[in-house]
Amino acid sequence: MVRARPLLGTTVVLLTAGAVHATPADFFGFGPRSQALGGTGTALAEGFETTYSNPALLSQSQQPEAALGWQAAHFAVEVRGANENPGASQDGLAGTYFGLVLPIPLGKPLRDRIALGVGTFAPSRLLVRARVLAPEDPQLPLLSDQVQSLNAAAGVGVDLGYGVRLGLGALALAQVVGEVDVSTGSDGRVSAIVEQQMIAAYTPVAGLALDAGGGTVLGAVWRGVLQADFDMQVRVEDLGELVLPELNISGVAQYDPMQVQVELGQRWQRWALAVGATYQRWSAFDGWRRATVTCPADDADCQAVPAERIVFHDTVVPRIALERRFDLGGHAEAASRLGYFFEPSPLPEQSEDSNLWDNDRHAVTVGYGVTVQHPVALSLDCFHQVHILTPRMHQKSSEVSASNPGYPRTRVSGWVHNTGLTATLRL
Repeated sequence: MVRARPLLGTTVVLLTAGAVHATPADFFGFGPRSQALGGTGTALAEGFETTYSNPALLSQSQQPEAALGWQAAHFAVEVRGANENPGASQDGLAGTYFGLVLPIPLGKPLRDRIALGVGTFAPSRLLVRARVLAPEDPQLPLLSDQVQSLNAAAGVGVDLGYGVRLGLGALALAQVVGEVDVSTGSDGRVSAIVEQQMIAAYTPVAGLALDAGGGTVLGAVWRGVLQADFDMQVRVEDLGELVLPELNISGVAQYDPMQVQVELGQRWQRWALAVGATYQRWSAFDGWRRATVTCPADDADCQAVPAERIVFHDTVVPRIALERRFDLGGHAEAASRLGYFFEPSPLPEQSEDSNLWDNDRHAVTVGYGVTVQHPVALSLDCFHQVHILTPRMHQKSSEVSASNPGYPRTRVSGWVHNTGLTATLRL
């Protein structure tokens, strides 16, 4: 039993406390090599990372492989000019990667042309969580709130010959539905029974890779909207003269917009260069909260807490990366990696009542990997990312400041550090 009072507040807790609004793959990239190379990989990805970067490239894999890794991120965000500093409460991230690639052993003419792959990232503390805040509450919904969620990718890649590869796959997230029954027990105490169920949310992924010869590869991938909702129906009964309607504590726990990533990759002996961009259709997203009361058709304005209306802007994220491989002698090889991307914020300046603060980000990424072929084929890859939050000022008019006195003028800035290590075994 849990007491009813916390359940009727502004926060819904699903497996743990906090807020989540997108996936770590969308924020950082997926896998150690991609994250070291500025989130690129649509043209030159390898291994289990291709399940997210471009499933068409799975068909390059000629050996079964399994990968296990660790990743952690730290957020250092500063908000000046506000009565509260939500930047100080930005949660860090720690979790594990698991990846698997399986070439399908078929005879001619399909030999070495089809491969399957799966990849997952699981935070160490949770599976899914969500927080319902009013838009005027101070919050940074697209920073650390994005990255703390379990997400998975799976796909199949096919080599059609003549330099053409196609891939199909799916991305998955966990979402929660449930019921809360609040009532008065025989002892006169108000209590609640909570039942919740976790189900999966999916979106398709489609990829294409064209080998133009001379080491040039053009890659493109489309990812659908990946949205995980939460919906807790609250029924209140037997509270004497107090009669409450059925409430819905619901909204969007995690959201990745529809996106298209295009990339040109070039290899020269031991060098590799990738240049690309990702288009993200944020304008189709209408916010995280939903109305708390479902209104009848003859009373459309009955909402106790209506959903906020937020305007998001589409964004384009440019990316560039460079890799250099070195022969270490014997059966070993190393690779140094460097990347950069710039991610503009889809949220406008907060000049009205809402306080949904967000920043443009410059991300510089580096990495290093070592591969040995004897006595077993084993790779160790590490990476580090530094995200610089471009300082941003939110200035409200005098009329708005009078109704929202805590946040008339705020400046948001900071850093994000992300690092990880993965081991990959090939059979």
